[in-house]
Parts: sequence; structure tokens; C-alpha cells
Amino acid sequence: MDRDMAKQRVPAPKPTAPRRSHQGVLLSGIWALAHPRTGYHGAFPYGFLERARVAIGCGEEDSVLHVCSGAVAKYPYWGFGPCDYTLDIRTDVDPDFCQDARDEWSIPPDCAFGYGGVIIDPPYDRENQERYGVAESKLPTCKQLLQNAEKALRVGGRVGILHWIVPAPVEGLIQIGVFGVIAGTNCRIRAFTVYEKRV
Repeated sequence: MDRDMAKQRVPAPKPTAPRRSHQGVLLSGIWALAHPRTGYHGAFPYGFLERARVAIGCGEEDSVLHVCSGAVAKYPYWGFGPCDYTLDIRTDVDPDFCQDARDEWSIPPDCAFGYGGVIIDPPYDRENQERYGVAESKLPTCKQLLQNAEKALRVGGRVGILHWIVPAPVEGLIQIGVFGVIAGTNCRIRAFTVYEKRV
């Protein structure tokens, strides 16, 4: 009888949800991609944009804003959608919005509640900034870019930033993932960090 009572006291194990880290990161992985051969300095590795779009939760018809976009609209593989917009300070890449990325971003009428997603690929350092012909005084910080993304996103929208560092989240965004991005040998590994806008 004592053994029967003891059995009743042992609770059955409960199924558990995936554990979140102290910052709530759930998504992670390594993307080993092919080095781009487009002749454009800073072009995304082959396969990057497709994976990035999935990571920020956007389908082909969702509006994604590409910030510090360069020639992304000419990306030779799937990933740039028909409802996407580009923002860059340089006129030679013919962006939809030619403006300083440090200023508040434009939101077109068809995105009245904000963009579904944002992908940011800023110059990582002074050397890259010089290659793009952007004045050092206009080099945006990750914090400035993420603050602008938070304002431009709809609630529940996501922003991903490709950089050598994993930027700290800003108010209104929580970090939900980080992916290592490798583009062949003798290349620095980069991080694509994903954040989500919460209410």
C-alpha cells in the first residue's frame, strides 16, 4: 500500500516549450554559402537573401525594406520581392529612397502599418565605407539603424542586420536569432542577427 501511494505522488513529466536564453534567442545556425561573383563589392553571398527573407518571416509578396541596399535589386537569385523597396544614400545604385540611413525612413502608402520586414547591410568599418564612397561623418551606427527599423516595422515585423558584430537590441525590439554567415575560405564570418518588434 505504501508503494502504491508513493507512485501516486510522483507527477508525470510535462512537455516543455523550447527554452529561451536570457535574451530570448531561439533561431540559430550557420549558413555556408558561395562567394558572390557579381563584380560588385559587398554583394550578398549566393543563397543569402533567400535565407534572410525566411528568417525575418517574409514571403514573396511581403514588403521588405532593404537598407544600405547597394545593388540588391539586381541580385541574381531569388530573394528580392516584387513589393520590396530599397534605401541607400548613393544615387548610382538607383534606390527607391535616396537618403541618409540615419534619418527616419520613408514609408510608402502601401505599407501604411509599416514594413513586414527590414534587411540591413551597412558598411562594417571605415575601409568599407571608403570603398562605397560614403563620408565617414555619414556612417550609421547599428543602434541608429535598429532604432529606425523599430519605427518603420509593423507590430510583429522583423529586422535582420548583417554585420561583423551582434548588435545589442534597442527599445521595442527583442533579439530572436543569430546566424553565422560564411562565404567561402579566407573570408571573415559575419552574423545575421534577427529582431522582432513587440507591442
